[in-house]
Amino acid sequence: MFSLRNSSPCQRGFTLLELAIFIVALSFLLSGVLMPLTVQIQQQRIRETQNRLETIQEALIGFVLINGYFPCPDTDFNGMENRSSTGLTCTKIEGYIPYAQLGVEGKDAWNNPIRFRTRNRYAQNSGIDFSSPSDLVIRRLNNEQLTNTTDSNVLAIIYSCGKNGRPDPTPESDLEKTNDADGITEASMTCKNNGNNEENYIADSFNTEFDDIVIWISKETMIYRLTQAGKYGAK
Repeated sequence: MFSLRNSSPCQRGFTLLELAIFIVALSFLLSGVLMPLTVQIQQQRIRETQNRLETIQEALIGFVLINGYFPCPDTDFNGMENRSSTGLTCTKIEGYIPYAQLGVEGKDAWNNPIRFRTRNRYAQNSGIDFSSPSDLVIRRLNNEQLTNTTDSNVLAIIYSCGKNGRPDPTPESDLEKTNDADGITEASMTCKNNGNNEENYIADSFNTEFDDIVIWISKETMIYRLTQAGKYGAK
């Protein structure tokens, strides 16, 4: 009489121990695939944001070539500069990039608004006073100066607050949480890169405590581009 039970070792299922070992091995394999993918996505967003900032940099230079001065920052994120009725001063000297006015992307690859800083003396509609010293200082996290302190020659700063959307290396608990109704933080609130004071900005490589991307336009660059266009010193 034949037995219905098949005791062939080829037909038996996994034991709990074998299944556990399989799951652990699979998790290691997946983590090895997903981690590099996450890093690749992050690097892609960094490159995309850098490209956007460089495009904005060129657009700002183009604005100066046409108008003779920098636009004011956008303070309500409608894409247009906010300038006083006299045209001599900006409503605020720190804010967002006037993206609609410049015809550029207004947010970084993490969908956070791109920031813009200049000085009233460089945004006056009477023209840039290149003899006026700049107190906009760029430094590294270790306080190494990337620009001079007495006259940094920095006319404008464009920056992204990175993935975390906040200035670094400020502890998150120290940040103000008040946002506009549209979710965009005011110029005086969270996303402001200032190091020690309102003229001090930080530019450094990415690490665990810093993910901001900062570029700027110097006097030398602007004078060179104006000279190329035949507009520097022209009567």
